[in-house]
Amino acid sequence: MKTGRAIRRTFNPKTIKNLVYWGVPDNTGISGSITYQTDPTTNGNFEGAAGPAGWSNWQATISRQSGTRPGGAGSYVGQVLYDGSDTNGALTQTELATGNSYLIQGWAYSDGYSTPRIWTGGITAWTGTATLGWQQFSFTVASGGTSLWLGAITLSSGKLVQYDDVTVTPLYCAQLTDLSGNTNHLLQATAANQPLWVAGGTGGLLRFAHASNQYIKATFTYPQPEHIFIAATWTGADSTYLVDGNTTNSMALYCSGTTTLACYSTAAGYNVLSYIDGSAHVYEFIANGGSSNSALARDGGALNAGSVGTTAAGGITVGTVGGGTSTYAVTADIYGVIAYNRVLSQTERIRVVKYLAGRASKAGVQIF
Repeated sequence: MKTGRAIRRTFNPKTIKNLVYWGVPDNTGISGSITYQTDPTTNGNFEGAAGPAGWSNWQATISRQSGTRPGGAGSYVGQVLYDGSDTNGALTQTELATGNSYLIQGWAYSDGYSTPRIWTGGITAWTGTATLGWQQFSFTVASGGTSLWLGAITLSSGKLVQYDDVTVTPLYCAQLTDLSGNTNHLLQATAANQPLWVAGGTGGLLRFAHASNQYIKATFTYPQPEHIFIAATWTGADSTYLVDGNTTNSMALYCSGTTTLACYSTAAGYNVLSYIDGSAHVYEFIANGGSSNSALARDGGALNAGSVGTTAAGGITVGTVGGGTSTYAVTADIYGVIAYNRVLSQTERIRVVKYLAGRASKAGVQIF
């Protein structure tokens, strides 16, 4: 009889009954749902002022030159010329946020000797070829810093590269797809309220900003109890809500004070735990009407009994209080959300927690 090592299978949340929602912000969960907002680039087509306005030089002589890329509508391009000090040089401007993801597009020209290269925060994001003529680029990148560098390598006396029609657009998520098959997608149609999509590792995350009231929500009619798991790096601020139903405080997991985790009850107060520390965790919340069977936990630890204020059915809001009030929006990175409409067993809980911790690790963040 043949013997061998058992095959390790990847956990699938569908194997646990009563799955309501399952969303992870990777290339599957956000496919087709990325939107591009305002291009922050200053003078990316070099048609502005007499010089390359908005750009600074780094170890190169920069200038605006007459010319255009193939099919271009303008009359000028930006040029990076060897200045005698270094074989690398660039046009630079500060316009990015470290760690945020961007779509960067445009055209680069090589003189047949110098190689175009683009850096974000000093980290190589794209390298062209030293082939004479114009070449188009289009790529997404999680920025390594705050500065965009349009430059060249292998510069020498009289050698140069040029750029034209450069655009830089942040990536935002309009939909975190429900992978459960129930089509309970978490949606945000308003561009200003969409969380940032940030690529990382072999996965990704959604970055929610309190100041922009960024949140996503799904409407459905499954009754409580709801057992919700959410993997996040949450920066606590008083009365900010990581998750709620679609109506205010229908099943709210929020921050009370600056570091304490709470589930809300209008009648019986709330249960608090000193759990919010700005690190990545898997938060767990059982919303079971106004009963003491409601509970909350972190990283698969003991369930701490609490209560919530209503037994109403009503979807999921992630990132703020149900109803979308900006005062209560979180500052958080979210790696995955899973919800069931029954209370899971201890064994089931741990399987889900470990799965979501694994999703965070795919984004380059360690929970366990």
